[in-house]
Amino acid sequence: MVSLIGWLDGLTAAGIIFACISFGLLSLYEAKKYKIRLLGLAGLTMCLVGCFYLGPFCDLLSLLLTGKNLNPIYLYGYASYVWVALVIVCAMYFGAELILPEKKWYIVSFYLVIGIIFDLFLFFDTKNVFIFTLNNPGEGLIDATFNRSHICYYIIIIYLISAYIFLGMGFLIKAIQSEDILRKKFTYLSIAYQIFVLCAALDSLIPPGVTIGFVRGLMMTFALWNYLGLREEPEKKEKIKPKKDIKVKGDLFRISQYKKEDITEEEVSISKEKKICLVCKGKAIGITYICTECEAFYCVKCSDAISNLENMCWACDTPIDKSKPVKLYKKEVEEVEVEISEKPQKKPKVDKKSSKK
Repeated sequence: MVSLIGWLDGLTAAGIIFACISFGLLSLYEAKKYKIRLLGLAGLTMCLVGCFYLGPFCDLLSLLLTGKNLNPIYLYGYASYVWVALVIVCAMYFGAELILPEKKWYIVSFYLVIGIIFDLFLFFDTKNVFIFTLNNPGEGLIDATFNRSHICYYIIIIYLISAYIFLGMGFLIKAIQSEDILRKKFTYLSIAYQIFVLCAALDSLIPPGVTIGFVRGLMMTFALWNYLGLREEPEKKEKIKPKKDIKVKGDLFRISQYKKEDITEEEVSISKEKKICLVCKGKAIGITYICTECEAFYCVKCSDAISNLENMCWACDTPIDKSKPVKLYKKEVEEVEVEISEKPQKKPKVDKKSSKK
């Protein structure tokens, strides 16, 4: 019979798996729908984080179905930690793309190499990587902690510190540097990865018990904060309801916004004078696109997004990428009903003789 601590250990693990995979699959669906690659990568990362807790969840299932814990006990370590390298590589690529895109391949390559080293030791030196504890066989769940003298322990420490500094603090810095909706989005992502690092560290240090229930309860919110930072956000503009359209900020954040026909002459003038992107209203710094006809400014990310959609300037309809076709918006045409009689009226006959003088 499973003990209360065993139930708490297994059910909290199941809750994290359910939350991470649910929000991860939702992000993957939206990534496919809107064709946003980074959103798909973020969704995959959420799903893989949930897989960290397959060890205690599978051990609980084994107790319920067979009355025995996982056998061999090494399966617990494989189920929980085989995902570590994949998670850190995906998370670092995701973060680097938003924070340091020019350095992303150096960052990803480094973590990929140490991830491969971690997995090699995990599979070929399992008994020395972990210290397995099972106090109540058949009632409690297995507990696995890293051997602090093994290289895998130090790799995990590197992973956690890197994730906290680069993702937790990195997204926080981006939030401070950004404005409005982007500030809120980066703040949510910063909270998500700070929770992830804090809870992952505590989970490996605290033995199964009531305390671990609170830690994992907090960990369940990781996917929620992550999704809040990635979901489509309606942008409010005074009291006018915007027409449904999707625009992309930072190659990732999707914001409901006005369509091109809502752009005013005043907005175009401000864009040219203050060098503000006509789409996202952000300061066009660094690489920009300037319309060859009306000289309206676009940041490079918005110009790329528009060129893949309608491929025309929002102010003057000039093609942005002349190598691509232009897709005009289909404006709604007001239908007016006109009554037409079934039989056309006959024209009165004119007497030609009487008309002659």
